[in-house]
Amino acid sequence: MCRVNGAVSGRTTVRGSGVCFKVDRECAYVLTCRHVVSGVRNFTLEFWKGGQVVYSHSATVKKVYQSVDAAVLVISISRTKPDRIPSAVPVSEKEPSKGDLIYSAGCPAGGYPTMFEGSIVGKDQKGNLIFIPPPAGGRSGSGIFQDGKIVGILWGRSDERCGYAVSCADLADQLQGKQEMPSNLFISASWCKACDTIKPVIEALKKAGVDIKTIDYDENTYLAELYKINSLPAYVNAKGDVLSGAQTKDTLLKFYGAKQ
Repeated sequence: MCRVNGAVSGRTTVRGSGVCFKVDRECAYVLTCRHVVSGVRNFTLEFWKGGQVVYSHSATVKKVYQSVDAAVLVISISRTKPDRIPSAVPVSEKEPSKGDLIYSAGCPAGGYPTMFEGSIVGKDQKGNLIFIPPPAGGRSGSGIFQDGKIVGILWGRSDERCGYAVSCADLADQLQGKQEMPSNLFISASWCKACDTIKPVIEALKKAGVDIKTIDYDENTYLAELYKINSLPAYVNAKGDVLSGAQTKDTLLKFYGAKQ
């Protein structure tokens, strides 16, 4: 596991926890929460052993899930000494059942890493794992483990009665390399005047049957790096192509692959 630090307004603060789930020749990948990485591009991950930080790595956002509170950070390890490469904990494809014992490791409130045991109560309507007892505050991004594998990522608690975690069974395909196809996106910001002029066009496209998700740039800054976006408004189609600037309805219909 690791402690996730991120810089906001020039000040580095602890954002949450994370757990390494994959290592290849070039990179190591860390699973955490979407709200832990929100609004930040660059991170420092501190890896612990024996109650102290043994090494740290710079990381960037590789993927943010929109449907659940999860994200993936990536570390370049091509020039890293072998003894400083994080160890990976595999992701389980099997979801824990009601009554199963689980344990978790993380840095509560940005402090020293600790562990606790619990048990699965069930799932909520959105598919999140529910467990007891409730976790200590500040554990967002901590891994939930069973039989030596990651079964969930802790993201919150409710009224001191229980805790919630994203089920890794819902992410297994993507975490093992089967990537989701990008959606049709319209990326804008509250301070972007050009974006306001395009919003009526986007609404017209939606009424015409084009499925477009409107994304706030400031709340999803990882998109700028992921799609190499340099100006707003920006558009991403289902193929991952990117278009920027003020565009006409006909141009966007063709770009999003809609029938005219």
